Amino acid sequence: MVQIMMRFFGYSLAATLLAETLTSCAAPRYQAPSEGPTARLRIVSKYVKAHLFGYGDAGCQTDKTRWFPLPGKQVTLDMPLGPTAPDQQNQEMLVSADHDVNGFFVGETTDFHGVYIGGSRIAFCAIPFTYRFSENRDYELVFTQIHLNCNVVINQIDADGNGEFKRTLLQKFDMTPGPSYESCLKQWK
Repeated sequence: MVQIMMRFFGYSLAATLLAETLTSCAAPRYQAPSEGPTARLRIVSKYVKAHLFGYGDAGCQTDKTRWFPLPGKQVTLDMPLGPTAPDQQNQEMLVSADHDVNGFFVGETTDFHGVYIGGSRIAFCAIPFTYRFSENRDYELVFTQIHLNCNVVINQIDADGNGEFKRTLLQKFDMTPGPSYESCLKQWK
């Protein structure tokens, strides 16, 4: 089923991502919250080219904004436990806390399992997520793709009793079909 879905969505995902990249007005860019409680968030993409869009609802229907990657200099908020590998894309930002944050990660990688586009086989993968961050906490949102499968994990970064920092897995999102997953994928047709 996953291969059929990726073949079906593959070409439109590629066209949409290309259009988003080439067109500056495709989606408004992320803006840091100007009021209300916030949390710090590091967005990480392991081993693949990835794009993250924020939405006003879990079904990806309203208020689309581009969150990652953002053009220009990468912003850092000096969060602890920085990137663990040199081939990771990452950026840090403030996000609204104490209400649901909705996002949709789309990744692509050159892979023999993917669809044939422009002389290469490209594997696409997409994951929506909804999470409520807590005020004044540090988090990591990590997108990983292997072939046609991908997932998003949310880690909380905290100091332990010895003053050392650690990552604690809070939630994992995968390609399990459901109303939000199906609704978000339809946005890429």
